[in-house]
Amino acid sequence: MSVLKCWYDRALRRLRCLRRGGNQPRLRSIRTGYLKAGQAVHDEPIPWNAEAVLVEAVLEWPDDLVWEQREFTLAVPGQPYETAAEVRADETEQVLHVRFRLSPPQGTTAALLSWRARRLGQLVLTHLSAEEFLQGLRLEGVTVFARLGDHHVAARTLVAGQCGGLSACGVLKSPCSLLPVVDLGLTLECTDRRTGLSRCLPVDLLGCQLAAREALLSALPGPGPWPVGTWALRWTVAGRPLAGAEVRVLPEREFRQSLSVADGHAVCEGRHRSAARLPHLYGQEARSSPRPSFLLSSREPGLAAFCPVEVKMRRKDGTCLPGVVRQQVLVTDVATPLILNQVPLEDLHQVDRFELSSNGQLLGVVPNGTPPVAGFTSEGGYVSPEEYPWTARAEAELEEHLSRLLAAGRNEASMPWGAFP
Repeated sequence: MSVLKCWYDRALRRLRCLRRGGNQPRLRSIRTGYLKAGQAVHDEPIPWNAEAVLVEAVLEWPDDLVWEQREFTLAVPGQPYETAAEVRADETEQVLHVRFRLSPPQGTTAALLSWRARRLGQLVLTHLSAEEFLQGLRLEGVTVFARLGDHHVAARTLVAGQCGGLSACGVLKSPCSLLPVVDLGLTLECTDRRTGLSRCLPVDLLGCQLAAREALLSALPGPGPWPVGTWALRWTVAGRPLAGAEVRVLPEREFRQSLSVADGHAVCEGRHRSAARLPHLYGQEARSSPRPSFLLSSREPGLAAFCPVEVKMRRKDGTCLPGVVRQQVLVTDVATPLILNQVPLEDLHQVDRFELSSNGQLLGVVPNGTPPVAGFTSEGGYVSPEEYPWTARAEAELEEHLSRLLAAGRNEASMPWGAFP
């Protein structure tokens, strides 16, 4: 059976040769590539700084046709004929793998593949100039991370004396591989806006990153602590700016002035041990073991810093409960929760309001319980409610009620006269 199968395969190949016009080789596929810094890239335009051009052709070859390596040539205008650098036969598929290595052309040109002066196929060597490569290069997702203690936080504004170090990150992208960037000099410039002094940090990529079309960049502008001022971080390649970011370092006094208490809640654990926030810190709705929670934020955009917070609990007569709760909170421009876990339930019944301060500066006062409700007497007089600390949540509730009243008034004014009773 094996002899019959070999005879059948040979006859089938002969028949295919006769159908295509004789016992001649035929080009199945051809592709180009280039070599740079020990890395080979295929099926992409050839950059101006390529070290060599690689061409690989796959030929369907009759088994009874004799060949020699020097018979395969590649003709490029302006260059001498190049003979094949390697020819490898694949007997299972009856094909030849012919490889060439030639000098990079100065522009886009055509090349002719031949065997014994017989034309087998033609290919185009596409040239990529430095200007075209730089125009397609871009840096996205530029982010600056600050090391604050054990935290690594994305930030644009810091506080003097707190930052232990910065790292600038971004994703470098290109329509083709990043390999040509080896010779261009990828750097991160760090400039002090106040003094004008700057330093450049070279950024090197791995081989796997260069062969890809995008790579994550990361650089350390310098160790901390960073002095007060504004610092400009700019990514450059070949002296051209790609993207940048600014980092502001504030003094401690400005940082404390930007702090505010956004809101206050009570956090309770339900039957499934999930935290549920109540509208107010403590009232009739609190069921079991409520924990006071406050939301702290900063008005500085992109800020990240540690803030020592002191919480005092006052009774209605103005006296304070014994003990002051002190916690270190990582504050950003997004409201950060501060939860008091060590306050006993019996003490919460006595608390009228919570006072939050930092280094002696009052941040805000949060009442404990539901806000008082104003009323009217039977004669139409106004009954003033009890004194109530005004908070951001109370301001939001007032605006909501006023908007509802205004909307109801507009609806009544637009109704036809016949619609009124």
